[in-house]
Amino acid sequence: MKSTTRPGFMLIMTFMMLTIGVIIATQLYFQASVYNNFIASVKTREQAKRLARSGIHIALNQLALHDKNLVPEEDDEKKTQDPEIREKNLLRTLLLTQNKWQTFE
Repeated sequence: MKSTTRPGFMLIMTFMMLTIGVIIATQLYFQASVYNNFIASVKTREQAKRLARSGIHIALNQLALHDKNLVPEEDDEKKTQDPEIREKNLLRTLLLTQNKWQTFE
């Protein structure tokens, strides 16, 4: 039997495998860099949404603190009002603004 050899066959196969490996590594690198840029923009967008929503909640809480139905004006009668009723009114006011950051100017 005559053995047929192909000189350089293994060298070409090695270069082809190396080329495929480099192509895969390059694609992974580019996908990762696009992902990092995407995550930064998503993070910024989410922060903007939360900031906008917190502004709305601050405005609602400011309005709630000045709502006459929730915080009645204190008259001379109410200053001498039953402490239990005053505590209930205070609790109702505080529960509306609980866990909300507010800045008063």
